[in-house]
Amino acid sequence: MTTTANRTAADVDPATGETRDATHGHFSDQFHSRAKKALRDVGPLTEHIVSLLAHKGRPEEGTVRSKRVDAPMPLNEGAFNDCNELYSRLVYWSVTWAARLGRQAPGPAVRAWRTRRGTVVGLPVDTTPADARYIVSVTAKWLELHLDEILWQEPTDDVLYFGTELNEIHQAAARWPRKLQARYADLACGGGCGGRIALYPVDDAGGEASIVCEKCNREYTQSDYDTEVEDVNRKHAEAVKANKVQQRLAQKYAS
Repeated sequence: MTTTANRTAADVDPATGETRDATHGHFSDQFHSRAKKALRDVGPLTEHIVSLLAHKGRPEEGTVRSKRVDAPMPLNEGAFNDCNELYSRLVYWSVTWAARLGRQAPGPAVRAWRTRRGTVVGLPVDTTPADARYIVSVTAKWLELHLDEILWQEPTDDVLYFGTELNEIHQAAARWPRKLQARYADLACGGGCGGRIALYPVDDAGGEASIVCEKCNREYTQSDYDTEVEDVNRKHAEAVKANKVQQRLAQKYAS
């Protein structure tokens, strides 16, 4: 019987520089999981950031607007900068990959307000937190649905840069924490990285509960997690049983 050698991924372990196996297109499971998590998190994250400073840039009641309705959000606020940048990059990549894959780009990306040079300006000033989440989530979901195809694209440097920009989502999440307190499972990640598995509850903004390795960002479905727990519990029970048998035998032959 012949065996097929593992393919080497285009990405490497950032901590050690060691190569990884390609499991999703030209990329590793870790690269795929981190990108997928970023795309799933960016909608609720954007809603959260906008909600923090939603009052900024809005005219007071009874005053006249000094800007057009679709003016960009004020760029002097760090939170607005993050929102606009994340949104702009998602629009850019969805349009870029749509053209590369021969697909229709998502509606919010096609309708994004641009300068004459085609640069995406950002979210409109009157965007509510819920609207911001919807606009960003639709674009992010499109990228998630086509992620496996994207990870097959060449040159792989383009995909690596795409992944680098998605990492900005994780960095923005660290700058604007949603105060979700994770609890940690008493078992290590099944991916072999040895990281702890964090269980995050549903947040106030209506996001989904998530189960993810804090080290490699591998996501678990509830079913996968339950299976891991059952497997660990079964092995623990077997070890306890075997230990009791050994103790009884030791007592029997010692007497």
